Amino acid sequence: MSPYDPGALSVTMIHTGVRPQIIPDTATLGGTIRVFDEKVVQQTEQRVREIVDGVARGAGGSAEVEFVDHLPPVMNDLTLTKRMSPVLERVAGSKNVAAWPPVMGADDFAYFAQVAPGFFFYIGTQKPGTTSGINHAPNFQADDSAIPIGTRAMTEVLLEYLRNPSRDSVAR
Repeated sequence: MSPYDPGALSVTMIHTGVRPQIIPDTATLGGTIRVFDEKVVQQTEQRVREIVDGVARGAGGSAEVEFVDHLPPVMNDLTLTKRMSPVLERVAGSKNVAAWPPVMGADDFAYFAQVAPGFFFYIGTQKPGTTSGINHAPNFQADDSAIPIGTRAMTEVLLEYLRNPSRDSVAR
């Protein structure tokens, strides 16, 4: 696959066996594929099928590969992002707002952004000086003091959008 089309394949679940002294006859693996470009999904799925089939046959077995619940990449609308960034700077202070490079996050929000301009932003929830893990990590602990600023940020973004919603409308 092209190194210019980034993607991530994470195996996050392995289920096999029920007893320590019995070799299991099946194993189920699960995980996610994260990409920025939908064509990479098909390439990744094809390569996974080929590799899994080769490993299974090489061990004298067989394998089935099933892909379910694919979420499209979350893509911010650039016009809307530029319009809303000053709103977030007013709410949180300009030193607390930064543009991030694309991340391989997955969220149902991606479906909304396919039919209307979308603007996905993060609200810092880690208390300064702590070492809590990132969200979805086993050691993640949210800092509830982020709730008021998050609520205000979302409210102000919505109010700004409602002042002139047609400004960001684009044909999809």
